[in-house]
Amino acid sequence: MGPINIKSFFKLIKRLAIYQQYINNILFNYFNEFYTAYLNNIFIYLDNKFKYKIYIKKILKKLQNVGL
Repeated sequence: MGPINIKSFFKLIKRLAIYQQYINNILFNYFNEFYTAYLNNIFIYLDNKFKYKIYIKKILKKLQNVGL
């Protein structure tokens, strides 16, 4: 394995940050209410099992509406 290409590494980090911002813009109504995004992950808070299913459906519906 050769040396790490530092430019490629920072391009990857920049893309992840852009993706995180994109997701936050789509889901801004729910941010810190029951979800947060970090790089390429969406975290949904768990109050109880019933609410968790509702939260997942809301997130998936919103993502589906924008074509993701």
